Amino acid sequence: MDPIHDEPQGCFARVARLGMAFYALLLLGMICAGTTCAMGTSVLMTFSGQGADRGSGLVAGFEAPAGVLAELRRQSLLADQRVPELFHDHSSGGDGRSGCAVIGAELLRWDDWAETNRVPLSGTEIEVGDFAVTVRAGEQAVTCPLPTDGDAERLGRMLTVEAAR
Repeated sequence: MDPIHDEPQGCFARVARLGMAFYALLLLGMICAGTTCAMGTSVLMTFSGQGADRGSGLVAGFEAPAGVLAELRRQSLLADQRVPELFHDHSSGGDGRSGCAVIGAELLRWDDWAETNRVPLSGTEIEVGDFAVTVRAGEQAVTCPLPTDGDAERLGRMLTVEAAR
């Protein structure tokens, strides 16, 4: 028996006739699977970030987008060089058009870049709902919707401490 001319035995006998064609099909299948996974991951990452109706979570003021802070200053909602202590964007596009911010000892809410209400925090009543916090000072009230009840609880605790001062 000549080892160079040995014919494959068993299940490889049928596959051996396909040779490079089989190898090319296997390689093409792996490329298609990899491309499908990459595209799926890309789509998932693109659309699972900020939802169109969720807005962003509660963040420290220095983490707020610089463009949004600049627009708030341009609209005279925020003093020059002032950074809010807490910031929350609840606009539908996540562009800062609507939101709430703790600035000094006040809670500010704006919609469409216009001030809706501003309430001092000292001596106010804080109500924490499932996805919102309401601050009442006499007849004035500001309600800040938040994307998670965890953010609402956290903001409520922070504002309660500030209101007790």
